[in-house]
Amino acid sequence: MNILKKLFNFKKEKRIFVSRGEGMILSFSKEDRDESCMLHNSETGEEVLILDKEGYAVFANEDDFLKTDPHLIKYKNVILRRLPQYGNPIINEFRNGTALVSWTLSPDGRYFEDEDGFGGTNEEEENMYAYIDRHGKIIISFQWMPSYMEAEKILRLKAEAYEVKK
Repeated sequence: MNILKKLFNFKKEKRIFVSRGEGMILSFSKEDRDESCMLHNSETGEEVLILDKEGYAVFANEDDFLKTDPHLIKYKNVILRRLPQYGNPIINEFRNGTALVSWTLSPDGRYFEDEDGFGGTNEEEENMYAYIDRHGKIIISFQWMPSYMEAEKILRLKAEAYEVKK
């Protein structure tokens, strides 16, 4: 079945589609109690499940996090449960066959503190970053970076070098 027919069928299933460039499309369910997210490659028809219906990140496992990163230890329970805590892992635009993925591990999003101090914790935001290829495979492990811009600058060079070697 070609990708356009599949996408049409997904529309019947009430999904939202977001282009991620280079023929890559993310789809999200609009159904209650369905947190699923899929990555679609419109050129090959390949589909990769990113989040299952419960919202668990099924595209990553413990091996996809740098073992030497101190944040791995701090957030090990979150990572091992593979539960996106504060929003979902965000897949950014594809460029040269790769896309930056950011995942906010803290605060957990349920008990965040607002500017008046109301809520729960006033934790610092902790983000991990990785790169995926057009098959949804993690090619640069999740790791802590001080900012999105730094992750984009430093990790993109490694990711694109990896893509060229393939």
